[in-house]
Amino acid sequence: MNEEVEINVCIGEVKLGRPGERLRAILGSCVGIGLVWRDRRRIALAHCLLAEAPRSSREIDGRFVTQAVPSLLALLHARPGDYGEIEAIVAGGGNMTSPNAKDETKLVGAVNVATALRLLEKLGIRVVHQETGGREGRVIVLHGDTYLHEIRRLERLAA
Repeated sequence: MNEEVEINVCIGEVKLGRPGERLRAILGSCVGIGLVWRDRRRIALAHCLLAEAPRSSREIDGRFVTQAVPSLLALLHARPGDYGEIEAIVAGGGNMTSPNAKDETKLVGAVNVATALRLLEKLGIRVVHQETGGREGRVIVLHGDTYLHEIRRLERLAA
């Protein structure tokens, strides 16, 4: 068996992966949205910095959750009738900047996650795994050979 080629998905990017590739993102308060379409043998991953784009755009972009989800679907060549076949994995959204915040729901990471979950639900895309929030970062990896995913926690270095 050949080793998978690792493709890093940096902040603001969306990338498509196929068999023989794995997509990887390192997340803090950013949210990673992975889509797996087993029937078409495709995976895609977005690394989103913020929740809402200031204006609507058809540009392929991952900076904003509201732009990243349509971008992922465009890269997959998925149409609304296909959305039920696609699985989503959501990770990240940690509280990286305000460890003593009393209401974490308003922090950027929590808002990113809430926006991603709301949009995926609205589109009828099933979230099969979610590991979000907390006070640590995460690494998300999607495997194009097996369509499996892994999420590892990164310990916080400072309080």
